[in-house]
Amino acid sequence: MTGTAWVDDDWTRDRPRDRAPSRFPRDRLAVASVVLAALWLWWLGSLVGLVLGIVALVRARTRPEPLTSRRWAGTGILLGSIGALTFAIFVAPPLVPGLRHHFEDSATRATLADFVTTLEYEENAQGGGFPTSWGIGQPWMVPGGSHVFVVGPGTPSRDYKEVSAEVWAVRDAASDLGGTVYGAVLSGSGTCFYLRDTGSVAYETQPSGASRCTADDARGLSSWGARAPS
Repeated sequence: MTGTAWVDDDWTRDRPRDRAPSRFPRDRLAVASVVLAALWLWWLGSLVGLVLGIVALVRARTRPEPLTSRRWAGTGILLGSIGALTFAIFVAPPLVPGLRHHFEDSATRATLADFVTTLEYEENAQGGGFPTSWGIGQPWMVPGGSHVFVVGPGTPSRDYKEVSAEVWAVRDAASDLGGTVYGAVLSGSGTCFYLRDTGSVAYETQPSGASRCTADDARGLSSWGARAPS
């Protein structure tokens, strides 16, 4: 009929339509890289976001991903790189030495604990007193297998495994047993940890520059704490 246009509904329904490109990528890794890198999460988010962004970018190049996925992956890589560089330049320099000193001090406290265990063992073995220390270094085995190296009272401790020790207040000259032990251990952080054992243990710390970190220095201290320094 004239003036009438016939439309094939089936052909229209099956015809592929042109769609506008999505603003969001199909690859969830690309989205996750941007989110984590933007949150930073004390640099861990930046690092994870950087890695995810690289993975998403590689996948977008090897698969028929839309351009949007590549852009999001690139954004995640950029933000992650900025966060990682910020951490490396401004945060890591003061943080890393502090963590190293913390672990070094923890190792020194462990040596003091081993030394106290040794003193308790020796005191029980000697019948209520501590054996006097000599001027030469000698290893003392600790029950359990570890050992600490003990040097004389005037010899400075050089590292966390070496204890400058002295027995004071000798009770019996015949047996050379004393009632008080002073000790000093030098941490890699530069702090000297002091110990005094009179049956109950007391502790103190000082920068090693203030003394040579010896048992003699420990005996000269006037104040002591009740617990091991944290």
